[in-house]
Amino acid sequence: MGINNKQITTQNETILLLGNYRPTLALAKQFKGEGYKVIAGLEGWEGGAQYSKYVDSIWDHPDTAKSPDAFLQALLSFCDEQKVSIVFPVAEEFVRLLAKNTEIREQLPPVVLVSPTLVEQCLDKFGMLSRCTKLDVPTAPYGTATSMPELEEVLAIIGYPAVIRPEASTVRINDKKAITVTSKEDLLAQLPVWPASQGMLICQAFASGLRHNAYFAAKDGKVFRFLHAKILRTDVPDGSGLAVEGITLDADPTLRRYTEALVADMNYTGIGCAQYLVDDETGAISFLEINARIAGNHCVPEATGLKLGQILVDLALNKSLDTTSITGKGGMRYAWFSGELMGIKIALLRKQLSAKQAVSSLYLAVVTALRADLHMTFSWQDPKPGIMALFRVVPSPARIIQRVCAPISNIFKKSFSKGTHQQ
Repeated sequence: MGINNKQITTQNETILLLGNYRPTLALAKQFKGEGYKVIAGLEGWEGGAQYSKYVDSIWDHPDTAKSPDAFLQALLSFCDEQKVSIVFPVAEEFVRLLAKNTEIREQLPPVVLVSPTLVEQCLDKFGMLSRCTKLDVPTAPYGTATSMPELEEVLAIIGYPAVIRPEASTVRINDKKAITVTSKEDLLAQLPVWPASQGMLICQAFASGLRHNAYFAAKDGKVFRFLHAKILRTDVPDGSGLAVEGITLDADPTLRRYTEALVADMNYTGIGCAQYLVDDETGAISFLEINARIAGNHCVPEATGLKLGQILVDLALNKSLDTTSITGKGGMRYAWFSGELMGIKIALLRKQLSAKQAVSSLYLAVVTALRADLHMTFSWQDPKPGIMALFRVVPSPARIIQRVCAPISNIFKKSFSKGTHQQ
């Protein structure tokens, strides 16, 4: 493992971004513009930081999932060798790892994190749901299970349909963030045995509606930055995946009030993203979670002037925070085109979409991309990451020719073989 230098520039300070995901691109652009030398970790697949002109070099490090201890030791050495000034964990797996490893964290340069205590509180999904009950923040009936018998018992109490998700949001269940079951028979069809990778599953009664994100920054439990965004579609047909289309809204006072109540109760200092399900027809609201980190669609609050990345850095450097009150405006459409294409491709391969549905979805993806004001991984100023993301989805011309020609070649082979046999 080592560093792959793309472009060495002389900078006063170096910032290391951990997690090669969508927000890494927005952060790299921001910090490069501020004069930092930007290094990005290679682990991750969404962002394409290795292709960005705002990233000076890439660090290919040990896998955090397979070798967390090896990664942490490599991180210590790398920061020393490269004279890293700031460590910025972007993706959740890095936030989790550095939040719980106090001894390692104290040996590193300033680490850009919300308080590890707050990180742990937000990661405790059951604890957050209990907090909502205490504060009268609405959430669908819920329970937890650690075995199949417990799971069936909990679902019998809260009723069907229900949503089942892992306690840890970085873990998947059937390759999804969550699954929806409509009956006991459906449960056994989707989850015939307890998944070996799961310690605890959280079950909630199904709540209809679309996901709404409340991006915020707070100091001592008081919110001073806020943006309300609505996720219109995700990369999974059932709506449980990552956002591929959304729109910012004028801040809903009810969602803001609920977010402020939770933030105040936690005496929250830092940035975060509170998520809710909102039924457009009935107005019913159900709390989902708070992510105490940079969100996947980080470029959305940044485009509306919230400057959440800078707030986190100022906290890490013990600088006084700019607590100017800013509320992001509504009406900005955003899209993640390559993410949607990958979602369509996966759904088609898994037979979750028919060929006709896939064509309709592709058409909608193109229309969405053309009318979007903001793209998650593409910009005209730095186009290569977005272009390379498309290459990951679309087969190369040689591969397409091979797939088209293979059936024709087989027909000729069969015809030739048949003719030879008859002779």
